[in-house]
Amino acid sequence: MKLDKEQKKELRNLIVAYAKKLGYKARQNTIFRVKDAAMVYCDFLVVDSKKLVYRVNIKNYDYDDIFWKIMQMTSNSKEPDSLRAVGAFQAPTNHSKNRTDGTHRSI
Repeated sequence: MKLDKEQKKELRNLIVAYAKKLGYKARQNTIFRVKDAAMVYCDFLVVDSKKLVYRVNIKNYDYDDIFWKIMQMTSNSKEPDSLRAVGAFQAPTNHSKNRTDGTHRSI
């Protein structure tokens, strides 16, 4: 069954609503939150209307501050946390294995 544009939008909204119940915030197709000293975020995408692909990213919250200092972009440290998750200039992260098998794990 191929999902139309409205169904994809509804699926995204359901994912975001569930994530918000778990304490995450959302921006575009990314959910994120700060837990202890870590920035945890997950990018997700529906591919060919057949599967949901997602990638979980974890990094030390301060890594972006260090990266922005090196890049002479220190004003970014004052921006909302969403910039650390979806910004064009952000510190590299440790990626977990991409999951497409329908399983999930709470972080």
